[in-house]
Amino acid sequence: MRASFLIVLALAACGVLALAACGSSDGADTTSAPLSCASYCTTIQAACGTDIQQYSDDNDCMNSCKALPLGTESDTMGDTLGCRYAYAKKAATSATMAAEYCTTAGPGGDGVCGDNCDGFCDIAMMYCTAANGASVYTTRTACLAACATHGTDMSLDTGTGDRTDMGNEVACLLYHAQMASSSPIDHCLGDIAGGTCS
Repeated sequence: MRASFLIVLALAACGVLALAACGSSDGADTTSAPLSCASYCTTIQAACGTDIQQYSDDNDCMNSCKALPLGTESDTMGDTLGCRYAYAKKAATSATMAAEYCTTAGPGGDGVCGDNCDGFCDIAMMYCTAANGASVYTTRTACLAACATHGTDMSLDTGTGDRTDMGNEVACLLYHAQMASSSPIDHCLGDIAGGTCS
């Protein structure tokens, strides 16, 4: 009788604490941080190293993140931060998973968390603006149309190495867009519109 009473008390405590201390019965990860730019950037920057790096540095990640539609933590498809965070957490589990999921978790979304041009235009339309002295596209439609003229043979990697070989690729646009989030004039005008990615 006493043991049954203690079990009931424990279950009641789990309900009150929203399973925070008791774990989840569905196997969901209750230890990861809630969806935010900080949690996303901490995760992807740690998971995706030099060979598959998606943001040049923490500052570019945090700034780029602000341009992404938020979504929810349960997203597994679509152009949202929630979707990217879900795959960043998968990428963080092993080197094999990182190789598979870092570009999906990155700013482009790699056709899973949105089309790469969606990710590019999310960032470009926020930072490549007249207010920043770096206007490139007048509308999102114009941005998407321009992006669609670029190749898709390369995957984004902002790690060390020569980036001048990306040329007319969406990966080049993404590379400079995430950097434009911190330095719009240099990268919006100098690289995106200035010929580096053509």
